[in-house]
Amino acid sequence: MSARIKKAVAYLKPALTDSDPAPVVTLGPDDAPVARAFAAGLLTTYLIDDGDCFSYVQERELREAGVGEEDLHRLAIANLAALAEGKVTVRQSGAVWALIFDGNFETSLMLLDELWTSRLRGYARDPVVAIPARDVLAFCDAESAAGVSELRAVVKRTWPSGDHLLSESLYHRVDGVWRVLGYGTH
Repeated sequence: MSARIKKAVAYLKPALTDSDPAPVVTLGPDDAPVARAFAAGLLTTYLIDDGDCFSYVQERELREAGVGEEDLHRLAIANLAALAEGKVTVRQSGAVWALIFDGNFETSLMLLDELWTSRLRGYARDPVVAIPARDVLAFCDAESAAGVSELRAVVKRTWPSGDHLLSESLYHRVDGVWRVLGYGTH
């Protein structure tokens, strides 16, 4: 495995939609970033910190290193967990809590199962999250109507003028899987 791939960190990105007005760049299969579906509208990608910027792990790099996508995923999740260890702060604001981290990987913390099954259980046994931008992750318990309403307000305040926008949807963790929360739910 290359030294570069060993530094990969899992990162959530929005999936492109056909209605997205942003210009599209077409890449060949070797140059495309490695990506896998995470939840509706979201992809897991893999970033390398190059010091002054981030770059994506490309399909070519995996092939040349002889690394499978599943191995990359496990490594990148472990790297994200190590990066976050002892650095994530939980802050309450009204009926919701926010995860404060580094300004780049807050939303990617959704990828850390152990965080949601252990550390954050005391805050929300049945979590719902808002992730309107890469540096905003607010959550509450699904049973909190006030919390869900505040999460929608977080999205509304951030969208559409925020930086590095991710999703207008709220996500509900059900049986270890994140799903879009239906608007008729609460």
